[in-house]
Amino acid sequence: MRSTLRYIFAVTTLFPAALFFSCGEDASPISPGNSPPHTPYLPEPADSSEYTSENLTVSWECSDPDGDLLLYTVQVKESDDYVVFAGQTTLKTMDTGHGLLRETMYTWRVIANDGLELSESDWWTFFTPAWSNDPPYQPADPAPADGAVDIQITGVHLSWSAADPDEDDILTYDVYFGTDSNPEPVATGLTETSYALPSLDHDTVYFWRVVSTDSHDESTSSPVWTFTTRAQPGSLLSRISRLLGLTDDSAP
Repeated sequence: MRSTLRYIFAVTTLFPAALFFSCGEDASPISPGNSPPHTPYLPEPADSSEYTSENLTVSWECSDPDGDLLLYTVQVKESDDYVVFAGQTTLKTMDTGHGLLRETMYTWRVIANDGLELSESDWWTFFTPAWSNDPPYQPADPAPADGAVDIQITGVHLSWSAADPDEDDILTYDVYFGTDSNPEPVATGLTETSYALPSLDHDTVYFWRVVSTDSHDESTSSPVWTFTTRAQPGSLLSRISRLLGLTDDSAP
């Protein structure tokens, strides 16, 4: 009987201690493991390719085995020497805005980060050629049309069409206007293909032309265009025009 009591006492004394050690501060649930992101692949520009644009846009493919949201770091080296660009994005593409040098080797890579672990791509390489540039096409399609007559003296807008053979070029325009056959500049650096004129004089021949300038400071001028404003109401020419039904008396 005594031996039985000793056994019961031992069990009831040790059990709380065992329970304490199993539930104490050192015990923690086991978290499922994290898998690192897959290595970024399928670069664009492709490895060892030629890249012809003057500003760098890159893209790649990547995913995470756990479905984690990934943060990408893009690094670009010039001549495999030092990092000239570094940026971060959650997309799988980046317009770096970085202007590239001509005839230069660049290396770049992508680092994927899931918040816990990183995966780095290889360093990929691309080469830039010697840039070529063509000047803008000649401005055309003038309005008022070349040689137009009886143009009103208020609310006149000069307009034209313009284009450049190089798709990446941005054009600006200088407008030359006046009563001299070699008109003076009246507006420079316009980004729109139109220009509003101030009030004009009656019965006057005006001359104008447009110069298009591209991103490489190469320019092309239009021909000199002309138009003639309508005669002043009450003038002999105006009376003859009314008799012939060529003008509208209500127009300015």
